[in-house]
Amino acid sequence: MEILPSFPTFDLHADGVLAQRWEKWIEKLEILFVAMNVTDKKRQRALLLHYAGDCVYNVFTTINDTGDTFTTTKGKFKKYFEPRKIIAYAIYTFRQLKQSRDEKMDAFVTRLRQAAQHCNFADADAEVKNQIIQNCASQRLRRKALKDTTLTLTKLIEEARAI
Repeated sequence: MEILPSFPTFDLHADGVLAQRWEKWIEKLEILFVAMNVTDKKRQRALLLHYAGDCVYNVFTTINDTGDTFTTTKGKFKKYFEPRKIIAYAIYTFRQLKQSRDEKMDAFVTRLRQAAQHCNFADADAEVKNQIIQNCASQRLRRKALKDTTLTLTKLIEEARAI
């Protein structure tokens, strides 16, 4: 008998945007599948339902046509959770991000890009650039960016690294 590794259940009621939290949880589950060498789609589906927990299983029982593979079931859950994605909250969260004094620019940009993925911005790079200008730790970088309006996000990041 195979002993399954521990893995956290998905908390439907935790704070934050449900769709975003679900996407992250599924990504981690897929990493576990790779680590465990689980390639059979039916087994992956069974493990998804096992690890997700009772609350998610209760949701599962209300969804039609979930199929019998991981891919189909994952897609049905995504559709179920997606309408609960609150764009306004994602944008609010994005706008609150600030670079801490000891945070490298690359780490800050990574946090901004990850948050921007959930905001449905028409031009995510422009939004990330504006957020850097607004909330970077360097006054020098901010002044440079405000003076040179032709700076692209890539050039702004290069300037930050140089500073």
